[in-house]
Amino acid sequence: MIADIRRVANVLSAIAGSRGRRTERQPDDLKGTYDYWFDGGAYKVFTGWNEYDFADGTKAVVPTTPALIVEIRLPTGEYVTIGQQSSPPPNFQMCAVQPA
Repeated sequence: MIADIRRVANVLSAIAGSRGRRTERQPDDLKGTYDYWFDGGAYKVFTGWNEYDFADGTKAVVPTTPALIVEIRLPTGEYVTIGQQSSPPPNFQMCAVQPA
């Protein structure tokens, strides 16, 4: 099954902005031991990474190292990794079909 790009985009958006981030749980927030809650989820801070839990069952891990890496496990079973590469991707002009 292919991951729903809208769901992945929503996870990335929530992580980037932590919509309505707060240090105390509100009545409708996720239950559990978290460091921060935000609209639609919560997260724990560890040395070296943050673990995000979302109300829909999605989970994400984001290292706090100076590199872009996000690992997402969707409740539908798909696992998505987004990461910055240290070298540029191959030239996309290398194709069996020549442009007109």
